[in-house]
Amino acid sequence: MRTVLMVVVLFAVSFFGVRWITLGGPVPMVRVVDLKPNPNIPTFTEASRKAVAEQREQEWLESKTAQGDGDPERAKLREAVIETATAFRLSPCNEELKRKYFEAVNAYARAFVVLGGCPNFPHCRDNDAAMEKAKKVFHSPVDGRVREAMSSVHDMGIGIQDYPGPLKIAIDHLSGSSGRGNEGFSCRDVEAPKRAEPRRPSDDPLPRPQRAWEGWNRKDIDRESRERYRKNVLKDLRRPGPALCAGRDRELLIAGLNQYYTTREFEQHGPVKRSREEQIAIEHEWSSGTDQQIDALVRDFYTEGYIRPKDLHASQTVDKVLAGLKPTNRACASAGKS
Repeated sequence: MRTVLMVVVLFAVSFFGVRWITLGGPVPMVRVVDLKPNPNIPTFTEASRKAVAEQREQEWLESKTAQGDGDPERAKLREAVIETATAFRLSPCNEELKRKYFEAVNAYARAFVVLGGCPNFPHCRDNDAAMEKAKKVFHSPVDGRVREAMSSVHDMGIGIQDYPGPLKIAIDHLSGSSGRGNEGFSCRDVEAPKRAEPRRPSDDPLPRPQRAWEGWNRKDIDRESRERYRKNVLKDLRRPGPALCAGRDRELLIAGLNQYYTTREFEQHGPVKRSREEQIAIEHEWSSGTDQQIDALVRDFYTEGYIRPKDLHASQTVDKVLAGLKPTNRACASAGKS
């Protein structure tokens, strides 16, 4: 009976199904439809660019807020290493800048060994407690910036053996870049790296696969980073007042301006070789209305006395912005600053 009943049901379904179709009844169809992107969910491209831009902004903020150990003399030594390293990287064939960099590093290392109880380094008496204290003091966040500056010089080919004087071992420890620069330094190679000779097909029969990452457009990322630099600098420049004459607000203002102008100087006048068209493009990138507004505010701050000649790192860009101006001390006269 079950079999007979199943046959009857199948017959009925088939009969009425065919009749339904012949009479023009609608037939449900299943089809594949592409998923539409959700505007609330960022694409891989957007997420990648945002992550890189946020990382650069974080590095910028860390460079502005890096703290030392509170000693003003050691603060000057640290800043001298960073400034001279930056200048030397921008002009690697300038012997005077190279000499100043070596002097700054030796003074920085000398302060380390003296605090560590070894003024006659490398001939030292055992003083583990003093040396541990020195290592702790010279391991502050701002000393991390000093290490980065020294490492960047070593990446050009400067080795520990190139430093004059007896403090080479201490310098090696403080730089944290042991082994770099052993290939030798040539300022001409740094200024204008030699082009590699074209490889013949027989030299590399199996070409290396290149992986293209979607959304990683370096020009777009650099452009977004510049905008973040400008935004942060303008935020500081739009708060004039007595707070900018001394204290934490002033430190952030000066550090931010030096970071902005150092980046601008390096991209416009650094050792990277560009075609005439590329140079025009990068000059255009740093000539936006916001850049002109920053320059105008800096000139005003310089004239009024919020910014002093010694505050900004020397560079072609800064010299051009401040050309023909005479600093005063009107804004900060009550703060007792000179």
